[in-house]
Amino acid sequence: MRYYYPDFLIRTSKGMFIVETKGREDLEVAQKDARATKWCEDATKISKVKWYYLKVPQDDFYKYQYSTFEDLVTALK
Repeated sequence: MRYYYPDFLIRTSKGMFIVETKGREDLEVAQKDARATKWCEDATKISKVKWYYLKVPQDDFYKYQYSTFEDLVTALK
């Protein structure tokens, strides 16, 4: 068991976003992504606030230009 500290927590009018930036993908990343997604589902049920998990690959972040956070979310869905 480890403590988890996300790269960013972002509050928008649509809800809360846990944002992770990833430069390198190792074997554990898929498991971490799945667990973060499940955590968001559980947090949404308990808090009645919509929670989302968003992984931002470093290559995509530098490759594309995003004007707003909403543009980034839309592009990565």
